[in-house]
Amino acid sequence: SREIAFLMRVLPGLRGYRKSQGIADFAFALEAFLRAGAPIAKSWAAAGEISRQPDLVKASQIISDKIKAGEAPGKHLVGLEVFPPDFSSYYQTGEETGQLDTNLALLNRQYQEKADKSLALSSFWYPKLIFVLLAFYAAFKILAFYSQYLQGVLNLIE
Repeated sequence: SREIAFLMRVLPGLRGYRKSQGIADFAFALEAFLRAGAPIAKSWAAAGEISRQPDLVKASQIISDKIKAGEAPGKHLVGLEVFPPDFSSYYQTGEETGQLDTNLALLNRQYQEKADKSLALSSFWYPKLIFVLLAFYAAFKILAFYSQYLQGVLNLIE
């Protein structure tokens, strides 16, 4: 839903999870398509769609268009902010050495681990934060009630 997507974009921890998971999914899909022998331009476009990240979908379409124009994708990654520097570096190295599928598998593992860590931290801290906020809210409401109660008693005494 849109509300969950909004929270994933704005909450620290979940934002990191979303970005890392998107890159991991993208790298996994691109590796799978290339290993299966799919054309590279179609592989890029499809991998972007699989990532479910609007910025990755847009960037992968830009790269797909560059590939269709006969250009190598590696040199264009640096100009796209959606791809982290290490992704661009590993991709370019794999492109030059013929180890692209291996490097994409490595990127998938690295970014999946980052995503898992972000999600674990978020699932550890957010429930505690919510509990503390609810405790403060309850304490505030209890103090406000007793304050009004004591004020009423004092008014009756006078």
